Amino acid sequence: VGSLGITPLAFSPVLYKTFFLNFQENGLVPIMSENNYRLAYTMISVTIIPSAAMSNYLFRQIGPAKSCVLANLLTGCTIITLIFIAMVEPPTKMSYYLFIGILYIGSPFVFISNVSTGPMLDRITPLKKKGSV
Repeated sequence: VGSLGITPLAFSPVLYKTFFLNFQENGLVPIMSENNYRLAYTMISVTIIPSAAMSNYLFRQIGPAKSCVLANLLTGCTIITLIFIAMVEPPTKMSYYLFIGILYIGSPFVFISNVSTGPMLDRITPLKKKGSV
């Protein structure tokens, strides 16, 4: 799935299906409303603020390469945790809140992974090849 997979994976099939669609298909009242889904999806952008601060700190302490590896590892752990939370039967409000909390805690690692890739590639790419695809 990669570091970019957390948002589409966590939101579309897992969060929406587990806490809304499955309930609606069975004629039950969903734990999450469609408006809460939209709000949760929109609020993920707020995690960029702590992400920027964390990435700055990590780049200075361990460098972009180690930051990228660490962020990818933590992103993978976040995705696995989210899948396990969604597998708990039956889904409850507590598992919904835990899912959202873990998603927001893990989201900054996606940002760090993405912004650390550029500096790494800049360091290893020969001058003649910079900018080419």
